[in-house]
Amino acid sequence: MNQSHPSHQGARVCLCADDFGLNEGINDAVLRLISLGRVHATSALVGAPAWTSGAQRLRSLGAAGVDAGLHLDFTECSLTMAPRGLSQLILQSCMHRQDRRAIRQEIRAQLNAFEQAVGAAPSFVDGHQHVHQFSVIREELLEELDERYSGRSPWVRNTHWRAIPGASTGLLGWLKAVTISALGGADMTDAARHHGYLQNTALLGIYDFRASEARYLQLLQAWLASAQDGDLLMCHPGQEPASHAGMAQARKTEYQVLVGQRFGQLIQELGLNLGPMSGILANIAAAPRAAVGAP
Repeated sequence: MNQSHPSHQGARVCLCADDFGLNEGINDAVLRLISLGRVHATSALVGAPAWTSGAQRLRSLGAAGVDAGLHLDFTECSLTMAPRGLSQLILQSCMHRQDRRAIRQEIRAQLNAFEQAVGAAPSFVDGHQHVHQFSVIREELLEELDERYSGRSPWVRNTHWRAIPGASTGLLGWLKAVTISALGGADMTDAARHHGYLQNTALLGIYDFRASEARYLQLLQAWLASAQDGDLLMCHPGQEPASHAGMAQARKTEYQVLVGQRFGQLIQELGLNLGPMSGILANIAAAPRAAVGAP
């Protein structure tokens, strides 16, 4: 057992598959992993080409112990605004030079699209390329969530990064994790707490997307061996054509590992309890109250 985090045995952890709706290969992979009990949350790009068909399949799952969330997007598949490059969006956020009204309109449109397709509010909200935590966007997002979901709040992704022994993600992976957390992570945590929104404890699964199946399995083992209650492990599984550009190979690698027998054995060996983050956070939040009333 890793002595740095002795509480990992029996830790309650959620695996979340991002980018649902981007294409049918991703939808197929995510739904297969959900059916196997490997993934218990997925975040959706509601402006993406395969969202409509994917939403119908996701909706058919009903109360299957899965958190379906909004993958808020301003860089690729936005609905009312022209997509912006990530570097441009970061610069505008740092300079606080964004049109609040336009941002709010886009957030509202994506939440509307999610509700109409799924027939329910999202269980959580996060961001494609973590844009949900950028200044202005996070402020308008939390205010919109306040107006819509008072009393039945979704949880909001926390990008807090924790260094984990054995999870050698290389210089690029380390730099990526630090950068993601630095681009509004602490501010989002403070704002979410102020507005009363629950968040995952830490975000696992950040690496450089350059891994063989063996290396990705090693990373999973290191992340999960040190996981603590309420941690969220994001993944990006997919079954895409070899000619598909971008992250196609990383998606296929992740899927092959996550669907494989060895990963199932790893979960059992580590004694982890996988489940939807909404239930995990509700139990964590209730624990202090239960302790107070205990004899």
